[in-house]
Amino acid sequence: MSKTVRRADLQVCRLPSLKAWPTYCFALALTILTTARTAAHDPITTKVTWSKEISRIVERRCAGCHRPDGAAPMALVTYEQARPWLRAIKEQVVSRRMPKWPAARGVGDFDNDRSLSPFEIELIAAWVDGGAPKGDARDLARSATPPRAPKPDLRVALPVRRAPPAGEHRTFSVSTSGAHDRWIAGWQFRPNDPAILQAEFKMADGRDLGTWVPPEDAVSFPANTAFALPARGVIETTLWYRSASAQQDFPVGLPSRAPELAFTFADTPPAREVRGLSAGCGDTVSAAAGDIIAVRPIAQHAKASIGVAIRPADGPPRPLTWLREFDPAYQATYRLRDPIAMATDTKIEVASGDPGCRAYVQYVANR
Repeated sequence: MSKTVRRADLQVCRLPSLKAWPTYCFALALTILTTARTAAHDPITTKVTWSKEISRIVERRCAGCHRPDGAAPMALVTYEQARPWLRAIKEQVVSRRMPKWPAARGVGDFDNDRSLSPFEIELIAAWVDGGAPKGDARDLARSATPPRAPKPDLRVALPVRRAPPAGEHRTFSVSTSGAHDRWIAGWQFRPNDPAILQAEFKMADGRDLGTWVPPEDAVSFPANTAFALPARGVIETTLWYRSASAQQDFPVGLPSRAPELAFTFADTPPAREVRGLSAGCGDTVSAAAGDIIAVRPIAQHAKASIGVAIRPADGPPRPLTWLREFDPAYQATYRLRDPIAMATDTKIEVASGDPGCRAYVQYVANR
């Protein structure tokens, strides 16, 4: 496909200033050539299409962030949205920079893992290199109706951002109503602001409720387990925002809605309680008997490697997770697909070249 240059396009080069016209006409010509090149399609050499294969990968792995008003700077939900970003998409997925998932593959099995499999990466690379065909619209998967989440028993609004983000983080003390102790069976954070990179939630007594990173949704604790929320409990909430430099190419406006933290409570006291413990780098902390359900490694410096393992009293250590490079802007809580049982006197070990590392381990205690 070629672009015809109209006579009217050339007339704009007749500028009053003779010094200005060469630069202006060169810029115009470059724009025309770029437009023509973008409009042209590469030769199609692959049978992999957007409609049949790629759209399904994007829906499962990418659309949680790359949607209109999502956490990512551009939407990739449709073929037309993804087409201008083909080379960037391939580069990001082949290098495993996207979807963001710092945990090393093969160490731990996590329910909130959205990383791409080697086969999915090969499909995306073959599609881009083969001309990125759209395919037949009839091959598009019908959007499945997402399961309806339980209606929350409590919603708490956080302060709304009133100024452009500048890479700062802010901590708010969120007071929960209720004159009696309650049990959190599940919780959900809705940022309602694309400038929010991540969030951390801790009880005022130091217990770790968890973190949120995009595109996470609702968190549910295992059946018959819950997290204790004392009467009039206070939750220390920390929100991290995008840097000013990140807004140069993809600015975000002021949000129209407040961030929201929602809770679902257990009707009766649970059979088992969700607890947590913290271990520093090089520490071996003893844990009570129970089932590990989540782990969150933290390093003091960016790109530090950090591993967390459990060591039974009568057996070899078992790795829980290993981060190849810690990212301060992506402090995820890695939620195990299947809980890992630990006996009394099991040790929690945290290892890293960063002496400031630590880890939070969330487990369900045996009673």
